[in-house]
Amino acid sequence: MIEIKKKSDCCGCTACAAICPKDAIIMKEDNEGFLYPTVDKETCINCGVCERVCPIKYPIRQQKRKDDIYYIQCKDENIRSQSTSGGMFTALAEFVIKKEGAVFGCAFQDASCDRVVHKMAEDMEDIHEFRGSKYVQSDVNNTYRQAKKCLKENRLVCYSGTPCQIAGLKKYLGRDYENLITVDVVCRAVPSPFVWKKYVEVFNKKYGNKIDHFKFRDKIWGYSYSTMSVYMKEGSGVKDYHRGIESDLWLRMFFSGLITRESCDQCPYREDHVSDFTIWDCFAIKEYVPEFDDDKGTTRMRINTNKGMEIFQQIKEAYRWKSMPEGIAKFERAYEEKKNLQVKESFYRDLHEQEPEHVFNRYMPYTVKIAILQYGRMFTLKLGIYKSLKKVWNKVKNSSR
Repeated sequence: MIEIKKKSDCCGCTACAAICPKDAIIMKEDNEGFLYPTVDKETCINCGVCERVCPIKYPIRQQKRKDDIYYIQCKDENIRSQSTSGGMFTALAEFVIKKEGAVFGCAFQDASCDRVVHKMAEDMEDIHEFRGSKYVQSDVNNTYRQAKKCLKENRLVCYSGTPCQIAGLKKYLGRDYENLITVDVVCRAVPSPFVWKKYVEVFNKKYGNKIDHFKFRDKIWGYSYSTMSVYMKEGSGVKDYHRGIESDLWLRMFFSGLITRESCDQCPYREDHVSDFTIWDCFAIKEYVPEFDDDKGTTRMRINTNKGMEIFQQIKEAYRWKSMPEGIAKFERAYEEKKNLQVKESFYRDLHEQEPEHVFNRYMPYTVKIAILQYGRMFTLKLGIYKSLKKVWNKVKNSSR
């Protein structure tokens, strides 16, 4: 039976629970809100299948093919504006839906926005829920089993998620399916569902039922300025909340490493992606395709399989696209120094026992330095020089490494 001795040995994909023939495995939250398998030993028959499908213990190694990497922008500007980057995923989802297939993606569980889960969509009206990044680890629920059922019915299936979630799905399925299309998103790490719930709680306490929805990586100030937004209900009389990566509490916690999952530090899929498509941001598009630089978002897409290339040939008319020259492809992740273990432990202990707003203010205070950064960025945005300054700063930062 599967036994997690070190938290770094589990990515929370749920493949072990999904494969169990006796449903003897339940995914339970730890004190950080991350899911780990718990085995009912009385029900378990010690078949060992749960261990064999673990994508961390037994990583998948996909056959390498030449890099086919593209800069992608969806031609539908409404879709692109609602997407985190260039809107690649929606056209792929539409291709699957038109063939009466099923699409699986990450969405808020309900209108409260305090929990992120994987869902199945069978019509385009539901696809909008998957649009845009959610900087929280999602619970895949029973979607692996749903996907397998659809595949066995010979329906076309598209499943999107983090690299470890795609690896978990493939380990669970146990074989390749020609009617399965997989898309993984390059991620820095996955943040805590428990802390996200507390972050939402702070807003609910302040604004109550006036909140309409949360939006990560909003483009209200342009693609180059990553923004967390909280939109209020129409007629509420309350101003919408917009803060950038330097000043929003959630984004600061995420990039500090305080709230991310332990297994992400040694992720075996950081470079070895096992999907058909891998997608990620392209903030430096001006350097490569100047005509795409409109500050509305561009996706970098790597095609990892022959199947992926065949699918791209069928949907590419939905995009403006350019091939990426060999040798310049790289997965860009912003890694910061991790918070030490003692700080992390005391943070979660306090968050369980005290008011979340007080805990957040103690561990991630809004300082004078942050205020200067926030208003400095807003000032340069209004002057129209933010992107140029950001480019110079990134070059200086990279040269000092």
